[in-house]
Amino acid sequence: MRVFRFGRFLSRSLLVGLSIGFGVALMEIALRFVLSGPLLKIYTVDIRGLHKISHIPGLVYELKPRATRVVKIGDYAATYRINSVGMRDNEYPVAKGNDVFRIVCIGDSVTFGATVWSRLGVEVFFLSL
Repeated sequence: MRVFRFGRFLSRSLLVGLSIGFGVALMEIALRFVLSGPLLKIYTVDIRGLHKISHIPGLVYELKPRATRVVKIGDYAATYRINSVGMRDNEYPVAKGNDVFRIVCIGDSVTFGATVWSRLGVEVFFLSL
């Protein structure tokens, strides 16, 4: 009959866990090194000029009202437009009808969708609702 030894089991489990963690970390470093050039060229979008320093406590930056920036990535050109109230969207009248619903998304750069062109981003967002 075999006796279960907790110390031996724990040391082997720790060794396996450390080996897996080291392998994942090594893979992450290798992928970042190999793919950093091509991927950074595709997914890095220069959107300077669309932000301003915020005067709201706790908020570092905010979108600059009425700012526009055209960014070319390869064969594509994306136009980023900030409306008069500081939202990345078209201008809308203040008064709205009873059958109109307005949805506002507040968040970080992922919510802004820097690599999502305006028209496509709106359509994809509403399909996900």
